Amino acid sequence: MLRQLDVGRCDALTDASLGMLAEWALQLTHVNLEWLYHVTDQGVRRIIRRCTNLQFLCVCSSVALPRCPPVFLRLLLALQSVCLFRSRCMIV
Repeated sequence: MLRQLDVGRCDALTDASLGMLAEWALQLTHVNLEWLYHVTDQGVRRIIRRCTNLQFLCVCSSVALPRCPPVFLRLLLALQSVCLFRSRCMIV
């Protein structure tokens, strides 16, 4: 059973890709999504909502996260560890 997933720097990943991952990898505890250019807060939200065992999430330098609605930030704050370094995530 997959518990840790590192897809950092995988240029082909999109929100749709994360949606499919979230459907099949429900037991994830650690996810690295750093340097993803085509993933937005919607894709990240799918991972957080579906993977109920998630403890750590890294979205460092993910440039497609220019806005972070309050609902997204609340989901992030529920995790044990979150890395947003250079993510350009701005509260709207």
